[in-house]
Amino acid sequence: MKHFRGTPRTADLVALSLLAGAVLLVFGSRSAALGFYADDTGFMTQLPPGITLTALLDAMRGYVTGRNLHMLWQYLIFLMAGGSTVDQLPALHAIQAFFDALNVVLVYGLLRSWPVSVFTSLTAAALFAFFRKPSGNAFLALGVADEHPQHDLGPGPRNWRLAHSAVCAKR
Repeated sequence: MKHFRGTPRTADLVALSLLAGAVLLVFGSRSAALGFYADDTGFMTQLPPGITLTALLDAMRGYVTGRNLHMLWQYLIFLMAGGSTVDQLPALHAIQAFFDALNVVLVYGLLRSWPVSVFTSLTAAALFAFFRKPSGNAFLALGVADEHPQHDLGPGPRNWRLAHSAVCAKR
């Protein structure tokens, strides 16, 4: 069994396309219909596009200890989205879906850098994409905020939460 080194084989390109396409479809297809997540408003008001470097550093120092870089990443994402207002929410959700897809592709690439088959790597990366404890995006993709306890069905398989979310999703 040859593993992924250098130029990807056709099977790897197909697997990567399937993984990235599935993640973008599931998490990015309804970006324009999604709303706020719990801490979106705090970031939006605290990190306007014209913020000075000093103010950004102060915001980073004042954020949750150990998560200070969240402020920097969020600011950079606001720049990519073209701003930090409600009008940019669809772009923000689309960017998040892109980064989810990138993470899944990186998991696949990491597995293929070891002597792991295409099928096993594809399966593991797909499980990582759709059956890990949701970071919030699973619910955001379906229009349901996961900060509400009634939407967290515990540590079980994410497909149960997705099914629940699909029933409860905003129309």
